[in-house]
Amino acid sequence: MDLEQANGRLTHAQQRYLRWRDVLQELREEPASSDLGGALAAECADLLEDEEDVATWRDALSGLESMERVLKDELRSAREDAWYEQGKVLRYAMVVVENRIAVIEEELGESGDEQALRLLEGLRSQVGALGSAIASHDGTPPTSSLICSPAEIRTLIDNKQHIAEKEALEAILERAMDSELSETQPCIHLSWNAVTGAWSERR
Repeated sequence: MDLEQANGRLTHAQQRYLRWRDVLQELREEPASSDLGGALAAECADLLEDEEDVATWRDALSGLESMERVLKDELRSAREDAWYEQGKVLRYAMVVVENRIAVIEEELGESGDEQALRLLEGLRSQVGALGSAIASHDGTPPTSSLICSPAEIRTLIDNKQHIAEKEALEAILERAMDSELSETQPCIHLSWNAVTGAWSERR
């Protein structure tokens, strides 16, 4: 697998997960006694990959709900693979830049050519930046954190591109509402793995 393939897999997993969330929400908003048909039935059948699994509203709901862990595991795995491949590209870039520096230094000798010296300065700056980026890939995956209000959690949930797991955020928001926390007071400490979206929280 290379970075392009890993990014393609990640895009597919992300789109499938977000589509699942949208269809599941739409299904839950349908009356339980309603006949499942039309576009919604087709969407459910496509996600479940079996029309027999959507014979009734209850079948479709049960089938989609059972997909949660598989879809989230696929998304986490795709994110980890993309992260790993990014690290490989960074290390390759480092080798290329370092080799380029060595060639220029050998050609430069004692000439003191100003244009070559400026080029070397830029390349050495790139080495420093690449080294920092590589270190972040080789160490513990980075963690993102935020102290936020329930209203801000709603914003995170609505942001389809935000990496933190949506279902976990929804559970946190539900507990905040049950506890009658202020809607706008920053009082919830969230933290999540910036690579996979896996989360933890403290209040």
